[in-house]
Amino acid sequence: MSNFISAIKQTSSPILWVYEMAAKLSSISLNEMENDANLLYNSLSNSVDLFNLPAICTSFDTTLEAVSLGCNLSQNEGYVNSVVDAFNIDVDSVVTNGRVPIVLDVISRLSASLDCSVLGGISCPKILSNYLLSPSGNQDEDTIEELFFVIGEILSSLTNSYLDSGADGIVLLAPDGLYPEDPFYMNSLSSLSNVLSHYEASGTIVTRKTSPADIKTAANLGFDLITGSTLLPIESLSTSIDSNISFGIGIPENLFSSDQYKLDQFIESMPPETILSSEWTIPVSTHVELIHYLSNDK
Repeated sequence: MSNFISAIKQTSSPILWVYEMAAKLSSISLNEMENDANLLYNSLSNSVDLFNLPAICTSFDTTLEAVSLGCNLSQNEGYVNSVVDAFNIDVDSVVTNGRVPIVLDVISRLSASLDCSVLGGISCPKILSNYLLSPSGNQDEDTIEELFFVIGEILSSLTNSYLDSGADGIVLLAPDGLYPEDPFYMNSLSSLSNVLSHYEASGTIVTRKTSPADIKTAANLGFDLITGSTLLPIESLSTSIDSNISFGIGIPENLFSSDQYKLDQFIESMPPETILSSEWTIPVSTHVELIHYLSNDK
């Protein structure tokens, strides 16, 4: 069991995914933080110290890989029009271009200076494929299959680089959940468990809203933890136990802007020893006092 998973099992405080809030607390824009290694390092490090966090994820930016692979996001036009285009993607460029070198540097520095777990964030295959595919191209099954195969290589390469830089694990950013019915999507993630196992690292999937089906899928993919809000807490917890995966029930985002009484009501409605988390990242409108309250071993 990884240090991160062990740590969250030993505390009753929620897993608080802090990213945009880290920039706000440093009085800088998100863009400034993401494009400067020193600002990113200081913002994340200060957030860990301020809230005594058990873990920090170095990126919740789902455009990170696409930019590194040469996508022009301002034009909203991917460059994969065919099987040949997908095959010709330079997999190695994902770790040398764009903002990824900044993230790798920060992972190395955070790992050397913090006692908490440092986790690298990677975008789910669906998000990356949406950026890479050209809407005007030939999106036949062969093209999509090849693209998802290459995306699997990209995410494995990125995971290897994060773990080589000192990360304790990775966070798969899947805001819309998983796609167990899509064999191409599933195959693109199948090799990540081998990478994580080799490094004895943790694998976490972060969703906004999840379900028992997502929890079972995450377990089948070899991940250790999945977080997200759910309409079926008891069934979801039961599924996580049966599937041998940890589940962090996401505190609905609106409760971070409500009064503390409603937040307490939600927490008290959960079964004992339930792992809680923020639904996605902490909303930037959240009062610092509330984050302190939640992180104080609630």
